[in-house]
Amino acid sequence: MTEKIEKKSTPFRDATTPILDEGLKVQDQCLQIGSSDKILRRYSLGGPETLRDTRCYLDASDLEFLLKIAKSSPTGRVVLPCAGLNWELRESRDGHRYEIFKITSRTPQAERLPRGLMTPNIQHQSQWKK
Repeated sequence: MTEKIEKKSTPFRDATTPILDEGLKVQDQCLQIGSSDKILRRYSLGGPETLRDTRCYLDASDLEFLLKIAKSSPTGRVVLPCAGLNWELRESRDGHRYEIFKITSRTPQAERLPRGLMTPNIQHQSQWKK
């Protein structure tokens, strides 16, 4: 079941601008994958199915740093502890408004397996190639 969060007052609320809570969807009944941890709730804000002009810029140096850490993990993944998003609304010189978000976290770490588990044969696929 997907439901919309009731609109709350935000600093971005203005009839002429996109607002942070517009398009926020919360899913409480998620499809479960047998060998993974149970999914209790899924949040979605923005993305390719929305009309929001939302952007995330990633520097090559940051990507290389994260890739180096992911390659040192037996699962091939990096963990961003205490991950969060900083979101801002910007306006270009011609008046176009768009949102930018930045991923923040503590020091990235290689994902570790729980003790006693063997390295799984994980086939990773880019989320953009699905």
